[in-house]
Amino acid sequence: MDGERASAWADLSRLPPKTRGLLLLGGTGRTHLLEAGRAALVEAETHGPEASALGLDLFLAAFESSPLDGGLARFVMDLWSRAGTGGMSAVPKKTAALVMASAVRAAPPDDPAALGELARLAGLRDHQGLLAYLAGRVRTQPQRLYWRGHLFDVAYLLQDWETVRTVLGMSWPPGFELVRAKVAGDLLFQAGRYDEAATRYARAAPLRQALWRRAECLTRRDGPLVSPDARAAWQAVLCAAPWNVGPVLRLHDRLAGCDRPGPPLAARVAVCLYTYNNAVELDASLAALFASDLCGARVTVLDNGSGGATADVLSGWRDRIGDGLSVVTLPVNIGAPAARNWLAALPWIAEADYVAYLDDDALVPPDWLAFFASAARIYPMAGVYGCRVVDLAGPGRVQHADTHLLEPGQDGMPAVSSICTQDLDFGQFCHLRPAASVTGCCHLFRTGALRACGPFDIRFSPTQYDDLDHDLRLLALGAPPVYQGHLRVSHARLSTTFSSPDRTAMANSQGNLVKLGGKHPPEVLSAMRRAMRDVLLEDYRRKRSVVDQALGQARES
Repeated sequence: MDGERASAWADLSRLPPKTRGLLLLGGTGRTHLLEAGRAALVEAETHGPEASALGLDLFLAAFESSPLDGGLARFVMDLWSRAGTGGMSAVPKKTAALVMASAVRAAPPDDPAALGELARLAGLRDHQGLLAYLAGRVRTQPQRLYWRGHLFDVAYLLQDWETVRTVLGMSWPPGFELVRAKVAGDLLFQAGRYDEAATRYARAAPLRQALWRRAECLTRRDGPLVSPDARAAWQAVLCAAPWNVGPVLRLHDRLAGCDRPGPPLAARVAVCLYTYNNAVELDASLAALFASDLCGARVTVLDNGSGGATADVLSGWRDRIGDGLSVVTLPVNIGAPAARNWLAALPWIAEADYVAYLDDDALVPPDWLAFFASAARIYPMAGVYGCRVVDLAGPGRVQHADTHLLEPGQDGMPAVSSICTQDLDFGQFCHLRPAASVTGCCHLFRTGALRACGPFDIRFSPTQYDDLDHDLRLLALGAPPVYQGHLRVSHARLSTTFSSPDRTAMANSQGNLVKLGGKHPPEVLSAMRRAMRDVLLEDYRRKRSVVDQALGQARES
């Protein structure tokens, strides 16, 4: 990529507005990259050939994240042909060869019955059935990589690395060496063998996903320092995808020391949980909590009218902890919003400087409060600080990261980003920055902001969207939430991808979404989204300057 174009794409303020807004959210996730690519091509009608070139590059990046998608490969080739001689001019030869090989070898089969069965199993969320069906197709049609690509998708989602290893070891047609090297790197990365993974990812260059993961591997290997080879790896990532904010945010935090826990807050902290008939998971959550460094924080649990097993768990912990644990017992389940309000009104909590709310099935690491302390020092005016939440059963699956507002849908209902659910965790959500909302699974409030914003709205009882509503109100007060992605909290409750649909819960969720839209109509949400886009742009530009200066100094030395 020529320097002038790279410089233009790195300065997101020079990009068309809709494309800029999407890229500020992140540069990962096949679906997200496709959406950004479509936006760029649409905006090319008014912003000229540079927007068109960016759209082509974003579609190519989407393919690189799913290189066995033959349909997408054919679409990219069609875009190249429409662009004429300039379509492929900036594409590395190895990448172009992979696109052409995938268009042939990974094309969808002309078999409506087989494709229908695939769609049926996917619609049922029958992941094990999908895995078995696809494994059978791969065995009978080993040269048709369409099935192999879908098998990888499901195995990654399930984190069934043995299946991934088996498929990787099968015979492959020529032209897919880059894919095999990247998958081999992924296996090693998820096993924590970062040095070996970096070697495999190097063989997958110039795939940009592999470049990014290699840089992350070298950074994890090096510890607090950023070695010369890690700096060179990050420089390669930024040169290959200058529009990608993710590597900039990640490298900035390492260079500035923002990705490490800080000293304890010189303040009073109250830690609050509320529970209802969840004795086993509550017990595990309290065990993790009291094994952590609470820095003198007092823990309070509100029992929402649970049965005897929960009372026994709480009684046992009271015997062990003593005055460090307070228990409030209610006769009925008053729901999440009211439980938070009840806790916030307790005198010893109202007098605290910070209040943390945790779900009763969230497992915190030992230094969780220290990570929040770091975020509070760097962004002192935030109203609330959130974290990265992963599935306890599959820690590579990210349930929540930084949430951002999207344009309201055609029905006018609020819409938020879901980039973190489009890929496994390879470090791309390890950053610290403002957001429109953070997860209520584990978050820390400034008590003053909590009071100024007012109580959680009990109209969202028993749960769902009460925390998002509260975050939007903080945003309106000029105290936007801040996402601390270097703090990882495990959540025992499965992500919605795996949980069985509950018609009552789904109806409640949909009803609460309608309420949320009524409280925050489209014009208000649009104004919030524009305001947050400016906040994110300024945050990115500041961090990009730090990164460019550091990499420039490294090159000069």
